[in-house]
Amino acid sequence: MGYIQSVKKNKITLILSILAIIIIATSNIFVVKAEETEKNEENINKIIDIEEKEGLYKFSEGRDIYLPFFRMSYDKVEIDKEISNLGITYGNRGVDVNSKTQNIQVIASNDTIRVNENMEYAIILSRGNVIIDSTIDKTLVVFAGEKVTLTENAKVSGDVICFSNLLEIKGSVSGSVIGGMTDAIISGKIEKDFRAEADNVDISSNDNILGKIYIETLNKEINIKEKYGNASIKFIERASTSSKIIDILISAVKTALVYTLLYLLVFKISKEKIFNNLLKTTSKNFGFSVMSGAISYLAIPLVVLLAFLGIFIGIEEIMIPIMVFYLANIFVISLISIFIAGGVAHEYVIDSYFKDVDLTKRMVCVFFVFLSMILFTNIPKIGIYINMIIMIMAVGIIFSYIFKREESIKSKKKK
Repeated sequence: MGYIQSVKKNKITLILSILAIIIIATSNIFVVKAEETEKNEENINKIIDIEEKEGLYKFSEGRDIYLPFFRMSYDKVEIDKEISNLGITYGNRGVDVNSKTQNIQVIASNDTIRVNENMEYAIILSRGNVIIDSTIDKTLVVFAGEKVTLTENAKVSGDVICFSNLLEIKGSVSGSVIGGMTDAIISGKIEKDFRAEADNVDISSNDNILGKIYIETLNKEINIKEKYGNASIKFIERASTSSKIIDILISAVKTALVYTLLYLLVFKISKEKIFNNLLKTTSKNFGFSVMSGAISYLAIPLVVLLAFLGIFIGIEEIMIPIMVFYLANIFVISLISIFIAGGVAHEYVIDSYFKDVDLTKRMVCVFFVFLSMILFTNIPKIGIYINMIIMIMAVGIIFSYIFKREESIKSKKKK
């Protein structure tokens, strides 16, 4: 697959994988398990129905499902019982769907996922292969590390969103197919559009796709115009390594300049105190800053699930605004996380290593702090982890200032 597409796919896959891991982790924090007893009513967890197993897990052998659920096995999972509740299923060594499911089902595995029975909505995450051999009544979303196959028996009544190494469609799709893959082989039928980034597309005949075709590719030899004269193909130029580095540098400098001007504005409006106050509050409550920042992100899936639960029990007027407010705040802080963390880091440098600096030197220093942090987040492989740490710290800094500032002021007065 082309460089641009692989970056996009890896980012999206990583985000969804992190989301799945977070749900697993936070569920065990916020859900209190009841001890196993003979009566099913006494086996009910709070908030979310959770059950996990070391070996093969079969839904028919587990307890009855109620409300949102989470099922996990370190081996393989077999869905051999009808499901009508919203839920998440994780099988480390694979998942087989052998019974009908309704509602939204999130299925994840490090191995092959096989869907042999009808599903309503399916969100599938796999590091291996995904095989669809049944009907999907609504939308199918798939992220796979290897091959996604829609067999001759597969029928998707909605759209297919797919990011994988290889996509092969032998069945039918009533909606559109959207996504990115290295290769796409289409011998079945797509009733609407095919829009994807792909290196190779093999369409068996001129009536496989009834809608529009739009392809972005690095492969200049790709040619489907003979079968589909109206197909739109956009060729992407592969940027050289030196060119990519220059683009990153230019972008980083521009962003650092914007942050520096914003810093100057905030610095003046706050009468040169805001970042110093943030530094003092954070340094005195460093553990709280780290923990509150991390928990704030870990709590996102729980907040979303609670909002959906609120819809089920009729208190959506309360839960939905809370969810929107919470997510909006986390999103805004994350968006300017480098500005927040960089401003506090710059204040630390000034306090620790410089004395009586004028405004010009301060602006030069903060510019290079911002520039360094931006460049660190663009380092291949580890940049995303650095960015995550910065985002966690930015949220923690704000939370410390909100919840611990009064304590710091009282402590200072006592001294």
